[in-house]
Amino acid sequence: MDDQRQLDSTPLFLQRTSDVYDGPITVARDGMLFSLASGTDTIETSDAFRI
Repeated sequence: MDDQRQLDSTPLFLQRTSDVYDGPITVARDGMLFSLASGTDTIETSDAFRI
């Protein structure tokens, strides 16, 4: 078989997102908090386990 395909290191669920979205993408980790303040376009992230 002569078909040599380059493997994409992007996780499967994120592949082709750049075709429809050009902003930043954050994949959450356990303990991350996302805050979306009313009336703004800002999304803030913080660590719930950090004191």
